[in-house]
Amino acid sequence: HLLQAQANAIAHALNIVDITPIFLKGTGNLLGGLYASPGDRLMADIDLLVSPQQLDTAIAALCKAGYAVQSPELLHADGASRIDVHYPPLSHPDWPLMLEVHWTLLPPPFDQVLPIAEAGARARALPMDGNVQAACLSPEDALVYNVLHAEERHHHAMAKSAQLWQLW
Repeated sequence: HLLQAQANAIAHALNIVDITPIFLKGTGNLLGGLYASPGDRLMADIDLLVSPQQLDTAIAALCKAGYAVQSPELLHADGASRIDVHYPPLSHPDWPLMLEVHWTLLPPPFDQVLPIAEAGARARALPMDGNVQAACLSPEDALVYNVLHAEERHHHAMAKSAQLWQLW
């Protein structure tokens, strides 16, 4: 399906520069087999994680693959992001979903609970087409991430209304 194809193309572009992306949230859960059908999880974008040291290389590789910053006003004059956990959303003319490239899972102080080096070491390989390499968070890390993300970003809204299986 289309999400798998777009995720595969993204991972391929990053693999060329020796980066194995970790797909987060809905994409990681769909590709990891949590949902029986793509229709079980509505998505507006694809979130992935790279290390802070890989960010510039990842953005350059994605731009070379046709992605562009959707909202340049979210960049400082030096090119740094004004957003605290991910680069401004990227779009591609051939793909339907926006892309957010994270360099950390959560902003301080939540980042201390789930450091990216530890989460990356526990990440699970995803089944991708060809020789493409990609991963998703371990089930335990995904649960912690989704709960803390809801707490920090959505002011408890998701934690109050989501079913537990949706947080997994």
